Parts: sequence; structure tokens; C-alpha cells
Amino acid sequence: MQRITSVGCHSVLGGEFMHLTLAAGSRLNYTQAQQQCMEAGYHDLAVVDSQTEYDRMIEYFKTQYGFGFVLPSDFWIGSFWEYDGTNWTSVWPMCDTVIPVTWAVWDNGEPDGIGIQTCNRIHSTLKYRTYYCYGLYDALCEKSDYQSCGSNETSSPAPGCKFFAPCWWTPAKIGLITGFAILAVFFCLCCMVWKCCCGKQTQVGDEFQNEEEDDGDENPNHPPPNGSVHQLPRISDVRKNHNIDESPVPAAPAPKIRSVILRPEDAPWLSPEELSFSARHAYRE
Repeated sequence: MQRITSVGCHSVLGGEFMHLTLAAGSRLNYTQAQQQCMEAGYHDLAVVDSQTEYDRMIEYFKTQYGFGFVLPSDFWIGSFWEYDGTNWTSVWPMCDTVIPVTWAVWDNGEPDGIGIQTCNRIHSTLKYRTYYCYGLYDALCEKSDYQSCGSNETSSPAPGCKFFAPCWWTPAKIGLITGFAILAVFFCLCCMVWKCCCGKQTQVGDEFQNEEEDDGDENPNHPPPNGSVHQLPRISDVRKNHNIDESPVPAAPAPKIRSVILRPEDAPWLSPEELSFSARHAYRE
């Protein structure tokens, strides 16, 4: 039998199941079932190669059809028989290769028809059976777990997709870029608020410091830049704990007025005695 191969990996480890249930006249042979799974977005027929996978399949059917479900028909699974030149071996497809079937819930008398019945199915009683690959049944599809296969498929842009081209903009990249942009805007707003609220306080502090520096220039211990010595006035008789405004200020000496010798024609209203007194007083000075 020649199997259909899809691009990439065929292993199905813990993937999502899909049960294709078809009308009696529309059921598929093995190759058609494979093709139908791929067209539906699944990578191959299901790989049920362990008790864990078998139990997971049962849970899937319970979710789909409820407890006590009864399947309407047998369904194809991924295993088939391969001839190596000497013996026939039942195998599972696995990453573009095959691995032998080491676990299966075979029905009574199975497997039979070795070399003739080269495809495997699961009976509606959930037992494994062999049959001719042209038989018509439903199908159980499963999505592949590429990481378990070591596939080269990654989330990077497809070959030929240029940087920032439409194909480059995946939802994850759009989300990351949007998040960083919002974060950058948030930090800018924080800086603006900090400058508005705290910048004025810093400016007032600088002005206060400048005033203190200006006051320091008046220190008598530092001479003025022009070299002249500026002496502060010294006030004596300042009583302790008294305001400087209450300190006695020494009185300035009264201006000295010199006498003038008056003549009769200058002051005719003066008597001769007054004129004589004025002349004598001026002479003594």
C-alpha cells in the first residue's frame, strides 16, 4: 500500500482529535480518510499507540457523545502494515519514518490477514482490527505535535517574506510592538509629570542657595573685589539682649558760628552799645 505523505511531520503525540462521522454511503477508504484529515487542517490519521493515548481518545468520545456513547461505525487510525522484504510489521507513521506498533488493544483473533489486510482500524467496540485498505469507514484525525518531532517549522517569517512585509506581521509581533509602544508613552508621561511637579521645587531651592551665596559676599572677612577695605560701623554702648535700634547714638557736635563785626550802616536798628559788644566778641574769637 502507498501512503499519502504531507509536508512536514506525521507524528501525532497528544494532538487534538477530530472524529469524521459520515453517512453510510459517504464513508472513506484508508487513503481517502488520510486526505480528508489533511484537508480539514489535521496532519494525519490518529496515532493511538499507548494506554495514555487510548484513554485520551475515550475521553474525547465522552466529551463529544456523552457517557455510554455508541459509535455508528468503525474508524480508520494511522497504523498500517509494512513489508521489509522478509516480514510484515504493523507500524505507526512518525516524523517521515515509521515505528513498530508495540501497544494495541487487539480484538479477539486479531491481527489476522497479515500481508493482505494491510490497514488497521478501531472497531465500534473500541478494539483494534486489521482490514483491507479499500474498506469504507469513518476516520479519527489528529493534529501533529511538531515540537516532539523536531520539525523545522517555527514561528519565524516564511521564506521570501521580507522584513516588515505584510506576511511578517504576525499577531504575536503586533502585540509585542504595541506593548512596547504603550510602555514608552507611559514613561514619557511620567517624566513630564515629574518635571512639572518637582522642577519648580528644585528651581526655588537653587534661588535660595544663590541668595545665601550673595549674602556671603558681604562677609567682612572677604574684602571687596576692588581692593578697598569696607569697615562695618562699630556702635559702642550696645546693651546685651537689646535691639540695635535701642542703642544710644552719639550726638553730632553743634555747628560753630563765627561772629561778624557789624557796622552802623549795616544794622541801623542797633544801639551803639550793641555794636560795641559785637565788635568786642568778634575780636576775642
